[in-house]
Amino acid sequence: MKTDRINEEMQKLVDMQEMAGGALIVRHHGKEVYKGKWGYADIQGKKPVDYNTMWLLCSMSKPITAAAVMLLIEQGKMGLDDKISQYIPGFKHMRVCAKRVGVDGSYQPDPHHPEGMTIPEILDGMEYVDAKREITVRDLLTHSSGLGMEAPGLTFMERVNSHEDVLATRIAKWTNCPLDFQPGEGTGYSPYASMEILGHIAELISGYDYQTFLKKHIFEPLGIRDITFQLSEDQHERLACLYKGENGKLEYVPEKDNGLWGTDLEAGYFSGAAGMTGSIEDYDKITTMFAQGGIYNGTRLLKEETVRMIYEERGERALDLVPGVRWGLGMAVFYQPSAIGIHVPEGTYGWSGAYGTHMFIHPDSGISATFAMNRADIGGSASPIARKVEEVVFDRFLG
Repeated sequence: MKTDRINEEMQKLVDMQEMAGGALIVRHHGKEVYKGKWGYADIQGKKPVDYNTMWLLCSMSKPITAAAVMLLIEQGKMGLDDKISQYIPGFKHMRVCAKRVGVDGSYQPDPHHPEGMTIPEILDGMEYVDAKREITVRDLLTHSSGLGMEAPGLTFMERVNSHEDVLATRIAKWTNCPLDFQPGEGTGYSPYASMEILGHIAELISGYDYQTFLKKHIFEPLGIRDITFQLSEDQHERLACLYKGENGKLEYVPEKDNGLWGTDLEAGYFSGAAGMTGSIEDYDKITTMFAQGGIYNGTRLLKEETVRMIYEERGERALDLVPGVRWGLGMAVFYQPSAIGIHVPEGTYGWSGAYGTHMFIHPDSGISATFAMNRADIGGSASPIARKVEEVVFDRFLG
């Protein structure tokens, strides 16, 4: 009898304290072919992981926002190449940093950047030029808007953000923040701005706050009850504790220190970029809907051609996020994974969360997977555990 390598590798990660606990669901053409759970949602309380354990989804919120935007595009209520100033006029005239500055403070690609210069010092001497064109919906979905993508933009946003903000008030402040590069001429990763602006546009079009919009148009049609911005008492009881690695052991991270979940949400700040919490059994419905061409359990949310746009469309210049990986509409597409040694077939797409949540789909084979874990320092989309999950899943079902 063939050994269950997936179970062996996941249990090994728990035993080695690489993760406190995790859960995985794998499907083939929509049919569940693997389901497993390991370790603890709460180590001290000896509370095991279950399929209804609630996880901080972090940036796994982004594919849900992508689905919401594509639904509005499909309905003709917004366009992929619409200028976002059509909805938020303040974004009509933007300024752009004359020099690109990396997140680490280095000019890119200026070799003469003085060592030791702080981000505030760089910004004090920054020069600005006018944007050559306006930001579009496509730019936001493909992380090529230049808004909040490198050190200057993120620093300006941190200066103006407040815990009392809702989407409308915070995004109005962002219209005064400079772009890190000309719209469409660069790429990278917009951790917050792009998807939060798109969530606010959904609010403006629908007349609902973003939480209500998702509930009515995404969650209720798919039978989802355990993906939310604001946890009920029952959901909070099922919330996985967060951990980080310290000297070879996992140490508990208090909720107040997790950096993503808390006071902003209590004020009603519904971040479609990083603010959702959910169970793997409900997020699996999102993954399966994409993998099944817009259908889950007989309910069609999106047309098949709309889903194909998510992994076939590109930004204006189709720039690589990293070698072999490009942005589709809201998710990364591995068009040449061998370029960086990633163990997935060409054409696989998906995304991850900062604390280890991960989803991926391979349209050609029909394999899709949803994975959850709870470690603060695991590396998000670059998580070695996400790479291991991909490896064992594809070895098992395509090897």
